[in-house]
Amino acid sequence: MTFSDGDSKHRAPRFLQERLKQLRPGFFVFLLLLSFPLRGHGQEHVIRFEVRLVQIEVRVTRDGRPLRDLQKEDFVLRENGEIQEISRIEFVAGPEPPKADQAPSSTPDAVVTAAAQPTPDRNALTWIYILPEVQNAAEFRRSVPAIREFLVEQMQPGFLVSLGGLPFTNKQDLLLATLDRMIDEPYGEAELKGTVDPTHFHLDDLQFQRQIAAAMQQESDLLAGPGFTREPWGTARMDKVAMFSVEKVDRQISFYGRMAMFRYLDLVEKLAVYPGKKIIVLFRSGFRLDSDNGELMQQLAAASIRHRVSLYVGDARGLTASVPVDDRKAALGWSFRRNRRGLDLFRDQQLQLESKDGLVALARETGGKAMIDTNDMGTVLDAVTEDASDYYVLGYYPGNLEETGRFRKLEVKVNRPDVKVDVPRGYYERKPIHAQSRSEKEIYLRQVMNTDTPIDFPLSVDYALFSEAGGQPVVVFSVGAMLRDLSVKEPGKRAEVSATVMMRFTDQLLQRLPIYLEQKLDHQMELDQWKKSREDVRSFLAYSSQLPLSPGLYDWKIVVLDENSGRLGNYEMKVEVPDFSRPSTAGTLLLTRELAEISPSGGSGGDKPEVDNPLLEAGEFVYLPQPSTVFKQGDPIFALFHLYNPTQADEAVASRGMQIGILRDGQPVANVEAYGTPYVDREGDVIRYTASINTATLEPGEYTLMAILPNYESRRIPHLEKDFTVLPARPEGP
Repeated sequence: MTFSDGDSKHRAPRFLQERLKQLRPGFFVFLLLLSFPLRGHGQEHVIRFEVRLVQIEVRVTRDGRPLRDLQKEDFVLRENGEIQEISRIEFVAGPEPPKADQAPSSTPDAVVTAAAQPTPDRNALTWIYILPEVQNAAEFRRSVPAIREFLVEQMQPGFLVSLGGLPFTNKQDLLLATLDRMIDEPYGEAELKGTVDPTHFHLDDLQFQRQIAAAMQQESDLLAGPGFTREPWGTARMDKVAMFSVEKVDRQISFYGRMAMFRYLDLVEKLAVYPGKKIIVLFRSGFRLDSDNGELMQQLAAASIRHRVSLYVGDARGLTASVPVDDRKAALGWSFRRNRRGLDLFRDQQLQLESKDGLVALARETGGKAMIDTNDMGTVLDAVTEDASDYYVLGYYPGNLEETGRFRKLEVKVNRPDVKVDVPRGYYERKPIHAQSRSEKEIYLRQVMNTDTPIDFPLSVDYALFSEAGGQPVVVFSVGAMLRDLSVKEPGKRAEVSATVMMRFTDQLLQRLPIYLEQKLDHQMELDQWKKSREDVRSFLAYSSQLPLSPGLYDWKIVVLDENSGRLGNYEMKVEVPDFSRPSTAGTLLLTRELAEISPSGGSGGDKPEVDNPLLEAGEFVYLPQPSTVFKQGDPIFALFHLYNPTQADEAVASRGMQIGILRDGQPVANVEAYGTPYVDREGDVIRYTASINTATLEPGEYTLMAILPNYESRRIPHLEKDFTVLPARPEGP
């Protein structure tokens, strides 16, 4: 599915241009691609093979030096104790070490020589995403010299670095300038991510609240013990402070940890589209791993090993010392303070140990390394430089393909003496859909995004391109699965369908991280209505929305999971997003049979629902996207597209309306009832073209709607096109 590129085959034939000039004003046209669910455009039938390639990174050293001459026969790989056949092996080499008789140079020429080495192929690239999530700006500044040294002295051919969430690059001057911006803007600006994580303030406060809650509970227990009598006001006072509940505070602390792990999992999945080795360098002010988040850690570990993403973690706090809690400046206004009992003097030390253990777990479970209890933040980047080269990638196909969520332990041995072998501990299998929790299903769909997805049922997808004020492109889309392709629950007399839609937009130039969207869809209906709807190819379980995108070419992948059966629908296409800031730039066409009336200001709109979407408004209506350009005889076809930054010449001809033509098999179709109205918005610098077409006189079949743009003679692409299908008003046959 691609847009017209201006080649001659897309231009209106001369005879048609002349014919369209004779049509009355008020006609229109558009371009886009047919998404006919019966044909499943873009969907190919595939044979599903039960194979799964697993790739693991193995580093082999002797006396700290990597072994570079190993062959496949030198390795023995076991999964859960069973020997696996190694199907492929690849060695990713680092820069050549200096010769014995040649001392390394410290002059600038040495840097030039290193940079002049040939760039490795895409599979040997290393993508390094540096992610600071510190408690304050001072902690980030502690890591700045190490990052600067890494960028200046340790960058190797094949290293690409992302700082502040900006696109990956190996341009040293750009990276250093970004580092300076990160110092000046600890909370971020525009597209630059902040270095200070505001949740750390909340976590620190919660940790202290927990100590207070535990101390209050301890005093309450002591006063209620044998030989003691509660003070009359004591119980009432503590009961009124609802926040002082150990259990409640623990739930809040666990929530913040869960949010962080979802961020890391999301980043792992986004980095999965990049070839080669991926490293996340995380500078964080401690991390507490709660038992409630063990399942999420398991999924993070599985995704990291599967996609060759590792977390290298540095404790941004550096060397830490425990501060007695009595020295903390806080008002403790209750009676036990005079007893010198209360807060546990060892609690701070325990919390610090837990926060360090969490950092170690993040690194260990994802195949990375953690550097804690050091003020030298460069140690974690030294480990990155060392581990990002001179390693082997072993690929194998597991003999046991059954997946129930078990852990598969990995062991690798090398038939060389006195060697050290670094290899991931193992990975977790996927779980069957019926056994997965809500969060596990979300993770499963993200994993599906990065594989060759099997097609159990087709999807219908339609979209159009518009622009917000200021020239920000927006893709308006609708994704649907036909009701007849979905399974149903039948509780009582009602049918229930349920699905999850996930989509990913990936910049083809890999300059931006992929964008993910997810939506859960549920619908219930009477069984009779369900059976009737299954016979109508226009009946979908659909998700419609819009997303701002920067100009460029994107790969768009959509996966729909049928929650009742575990079956998958899949759709992939390319989307070219234009730059709408240029003069006289046309969007693309939206075709729909659904309009919503715009409610008057301050009113409820009577029986009509109030709809507010300025992007799709024209006149008194909002044009609602739908997933299919399939209509039945008698259905109205409403069309909308915008012309941005129109010239005076464009405005001069706008009042005459838009000329449209309808083609079938390349021939114009006459006597089609159609109406159109242009809306000139000088304040918004846009002309909104609308049209309505009566399909009652159209024979069943496939058609092309063609719209000639104003002043088409001077345009490289003079018209827009879009296909649509007309079905019989009533099904054929008995």
